Amino acid sequence: HILIGSKSQRRNECCLQSAREIEALYPQFRTEQALEYAKDSGVLYKSGIMQALHELGLCDGIYTSLYHYLFGWNPRGIVRDVLATAKAAGAVVVFAHPTVYQSMPLVRELVKEGMIDGIEVEHPRNSPEDKAECAALCEQCGLIQTGGSDFHGANHGHPNPVGACITSDDQIARIEELAHQRKK
Repeated sequence: HILIGSKSQRRNECCLQSAREIEALYPQFRTEQALEYAKDSGVLYKSGIMQALHELGLCDGIYTSLYHYLFGWNPRGIVRDVLATAKAAGAVVVFAHPTVYQSMPLVRELVKEGMIDGIEVEHPRNSPEDKAECAALCEQCGLIQTGGSDFHGANHGHPNPVGACITSDDQIARIEELAHQRKK
């Protein structure tokens, strides 16, 4: 979830693109419905899109199988295209909490292919064993290690306080340096 630059602007652009794609999949859905959930923060989140889909009766909750289909690491088979586009645009690509969604086999493939720059190691739902596995892969392959609370506010069944998991200063420096190199 680490984004350099205007995080809110980039999140909005990504979620608006997702919403437009979802309109094509579900004609009864309209992006404007999801934007209603962005009024207070000014930022459209995937959870707002899912709330709109839930209101339409297209799913029975926010973090359901539809969420994973639409936003998981292999949605509609475009993961590698998205990662390549992000890197080409100068992004530092960090795979967020892969053990939570049993994505370690995919992460290993992406690491071998040079598609990701780091892994989110510190995450509230990562067990000590998960953290050790992710950290070992990062150390072995020279990847950046990040952390994040993954705070989703009231939309999450188990909210984690902001700052519960962090990215260390040396890793932030690595992200900034890599982002600077890619701008050139």
